[in-house]
Amino acid sequence: MISLLRGGKSPRPTSVVLREGGWTVAVCVYLTVGDEDDPTLTDCERDCLTLLRRLDRPLTAKRVCRELERQGIGVWAEITVKRALARLRKCGRVNNSRKRPRGYWLPDAVPPLFRKLHRA
Repeated sequence: MISLLRGGKSPRPTSVVLREGGWTVAVCVYLTVGDEDDPTLTDCERDCLTLLRRLDRPLTAKRVCRELERQGIGVWAEITVKRALARLRKCGRVNNSRKRPRGYWLPDAVPPLFRKLHRA
């Protein structure tokens, strides 16, 4: 990692897969831009990204709105959250599914290997 930072070259995504003794390890390295550094994001969009980073499951816009308030991240009107999520989806920062499990999630989020789907 240190050699990547000291290399002096322009950063670019890279990955490596190692296999030994019945184990496989995959490592991906890519440049990230912090949300706090992005002047194009609104405060509501930053709050939505903060919440989605904490969770391992998709959430509907209504649930995002409730969880933002419940976790003390921010208090926003549901329509404001819907607009923020729609804008984040349009620019590729979040994914959205209308099929079960419905909701928004981060594209780089790694879901758990085994997850029970709660059927309503």
